[in-house]
Amino acid sequence: MKPIFTALLALCLCACSVFRTEEKVAPLPDSSAALQHWHISGKVGIRLQDQAHSAYIEWTQHANAFDVLLFGPLGQSKNRLTGRPGDVQLKLASGDTWHDTSPEALLDKLYGWQLPISRAQYWVKGLPAPQTPATTRFNADGSLAHLMQDGWSIDYVAYQNASPLQLPQKLIMRYSNVRVTLIITQWNSLAPP
Repeated sequence: MKPIFTALLALCLCACSVFRTEEKVAPLPDSSAALQHWHISGKVGIRLQDQAHSAYIEWTQHANAFDVLLFGPLGQSKNRLTGRPGDVQLKLASGDTWHDTSPEALLDKLYGWQLPISRAQYWVKGLPAPQTPATTRFNADGSLAHLMQDGWSIDYVAYQNASPLQLPQKLIMRYSNVRVTLIITQWNSLAPP
């Protein structure tokens, strides 16, 4: 996978190692907004102009701290994005490592363009990010069907019933000529660290 696509995959979706076991599962809260500590597993695909790439994703979020691991079949080509406010690190499978103050600043420094990456921790839960205006459309059951925010168009194609919540299972995110598809196979609520 080319480094620019690897970095874009990692940065578009701000997990822990595939083999991490110390995280403790907790009961789900009553609302998606109250879900502050969580872990998802799944697959992410990105299409940029005429090229497409995919990877498995493991993503852990503890309030504003995140750990995202992207990897290929059999755990190959591991790329890791970790961060907390003011400190973000991207480590590619090649061993190259970059640091900056935010995922957006890191992407701008590496490639000269910005994406609202910090918003993804809300979008993946089926919520608009609180920092900027958003346009929303809802399904009959009250779940988010479509979100427009920061120039991104996000379609919520499927949800999984994780009583008492419905959590997104498939999202398609579009911005200009970028299309990101996230398929979540497992959601876990975690105990705070």
